[in-house]
Amino acid sequence: MLKVGISGYQIWYHSIVFAEELQKSKTMKVVSVYDTNERFAERLGEAAGGAKVFTDIDMFIDSGLDIVIMAGLPSTKLAEIRKYAAAGIHILIDKPVATTSADALEIANVCRKANVKAMVGYNLHSAQTLQQAHDILREGKLGKPVYAIFEYDGPMLQETEWSTKPGWLMDPKENMSYWFIHVDHGIDALMWLLDAKYSDVYAQLTNMVHPEISNNTDWGVGLFTMDNGVKAILKCDGIAPSPFEILSLRIVCEDGALVFDYFPSPKLQVSGNKLTWGKVWEYECQDDLRNGMAKMAERFASYILEDKPVPKYESVEIAGYRLLRTAEAAHQSNDENRQVKINYEV
Repeated sequence: MLKVGISGYQIWYHSIVFAEELQKSKTMKVVSVYDTNERFAERLGEAAGGAKVFTDIDMFIDSGLDIVIMAGLPSTKLAEIRKYAAAGIHILIDKPVATTSADALEIANVCRKANVKAMVGYNLHSAQTLQQAHDILREGKLGKPVYAIFEYDGPMLQETEWSTKPGWLMDPKENMSYWFIHVDHGIDALMWLLDAKYSDVYAQLTNMVHPEISNNTDWGVGLFTMDNGVKAILKCDGIAPSPFEILSLRIVCEDGALVFDYFPSPKLQVSGNKLTWGKVWEYECQDDLRNGMAKMAERFASYILEDKPVPKYESVEIAGYRLLRTAEAAHQSNDENRQVKINYEV
């Protein structure tokens, strides 16, 4: 059984779920948890069912780990990963990977040189409805994709389970706009579903609720072109109240279309004359955050146990570096009020 450590409480709606859900796993056991904040570390240990608690990273590493699941502050991940990689520990990095694309690229290099597996955790890859959409698009019977729109509006994560403050998201050193924390799911999903890169973007981002904080944006929309010709609109915010939370994706192809909605329950609708004979096929799956996070961890464990490479669209090079570079281009477009070409060359 693989011995797992969980590092970082801050993305707590993920870290707590990892800690609780992996108690059911037959391939992994959470043996240690770590956070520099003692209260946060104790909370992780409690959620993991009594795992050893550490506030010292070197002692955490020495506790005997095969895998570290990272759900802490983006700004700390590169420094931590250098230590985990040097110790030969495989790393599942909850999103976002880092605060900049440069740090993400360095993370990819560090893990490659140390020959440890590193995977980026975007939980929509675990949704059966989107896996179904992925297979349908790859089958090609909907024809060439032409247009896509992704929307994710909803309340943003508070600092802790015990506070309603936005916390670390407002810290300039974390370099995380509210818009990014939601739109990154769309940037990731379209790369994966359409097997494509982004070519250019024109974005308008603003701060509707927190104008006093210059480094933040809580609402935005970007018009992206992808290298397969798709025009994609990604519209997201971090200010919509819970009753109005949406997560939806529409992809229109030359011979059909598909519609995915996550709320109130995951559902996929597909239509196309060559595939559905003019009817609408509907798929509903029991997808939710908890089973998505658990499946993500189990998938990563399987890559280790079976010595398989991490798939392209879960790699740090794509779901880390390329994704952050895309978001940086959108922020640049907004700042300069112009269309920006997106270059992934290093």
